[in-house]
Amino acid sequence: MKKIGLCLATVMLLTGMNGCKDRAGSEGPLPVLDFRADIPDQEVALQDLGKVRYFRLHTPGDVLLGDQMKLAPGEHGLFFFGPSSGDVIGFDKKGEMICRFNRKGQGGEEYVRIRHILYDAKRQEIFLDAITQMQVYDPEGNFKRTLKIPESYQMDVVESVDENTMVFLDMQGALFVKEGETTRIDDNPEANNQPFVVMDKDTGEKIERLPLVSNERYRSMIVTTRDGRPFVLLNRMRNLLACDGGGCVISEPAADTLYLLSPDRQLKPVFAKLPLSTEKDGKIACEIRALTPDKMLVNAVFLKDEGQMTLRNELYLYTVKENTFSHVKLANKDWKNGDMMNFVFNNNKLYYILYPFTLLEAMEKGELSGELAEITKTLDEDENLILMEVDLD
Repeated sequence: MKKIGLCLATVMLLTGMNGCKDRAGSEGPLPVLDFRADIPDQEVALQDLGKVRYFRLHTPGDVLLGDQMKLAPGEHGLFFFGPSSGDVIGFDKKGEMICRFNRKGQGGEEYVRIRHILYDAKRQEIFLDAITQMQVYDPEGNFKRTLKIPESYQMDVVESVDENTMVFLDMQGALFVKEGETTRIDDNPEANNQPFVVMDKDTGEKIERLPLVSNERYRSMIVTTRDGRPFVLLNRMRNLLACDGGGCVISEPAADTLYLLSPDRQLKPVFAKLPLSTEKDGKIACEIRALTPDKMLVNAVFLKDEGQMTLRNELYLYTVKENTFSHVKLANKDWKNGDMMNFVFNNNKLYYILYPFTLLEAMEKGELSGELAEITKTLDEDENLILMEVDLD
């Protein structure tokens, strides 16, 4: 198969940047993923990508993390939250519990539902995106303040820029995809073509809209039909990805170029895709899943309705040394037949949630080996989950 070529018209020489310096793409030509090219397939063991470790989450006996809780990893903490239940449980990177609270309710110091969670270790503050406002608590769950979100914004995802500011994606008025084309639903307002907003962590006031222009931007979902009835295919993308030391990666689904935002709010391109859509695949949305000095993981979401119940996702690995992309399937040397494609990510680390009952079943089938087999021997079905961390640095 022929290798992915770089489009000379978009090749840029990039300099290093503060906060996210020495990442893939920060020097040399800009990586370009060309979906029209013949991209080789490759199975890659996670142990060959980075350092793998498994660790238990230590909690009191009455605290169990069910499969309805979501994981929000950060540089200094691992937080689980129940979007509907309102539970928030945080751990340090050694698996020791650092906080546990639930402030669900209708009061001014409470929240009805949690969409996103952001932990700032320097400020010792936990930010909860509760749709119409952002509630701020200390690690003990004590209320500190409310950041009101204006009705003219629709906060979709949020990430820290530095100790004093955060950035969020404004999806107000963003288009949907219907029958392969962008379309407006009902009487939604016009979308602002600069969707990323920088906000003050103390006051919640807008500081600026980042100068990233994205016209005809859309949500990564398709409005279609199943059995003659309206049906929505949805794929949640992580449009903002934290960088160690501050700043974040910005992935805008409708754009051809993805950027790094430094703590001093400078933008540098790190990745480009060609084309934005194809006759075969329709519109293609991309997000950077991990970024290190020598590699990058990019997830592509194909927004064309193929009659399935979910959108098609494909993962691509870019290696700086070869300056090429490959279409990858991730595998675990310690778990034969284990599904390693569904991970939660934070900058250069991938996290997998491993439930005891699943591991015990795999051990009975003789699928486990190495450290994972040893830790599974000590488990029973009523224990808390195991986290697998893959450090790509």
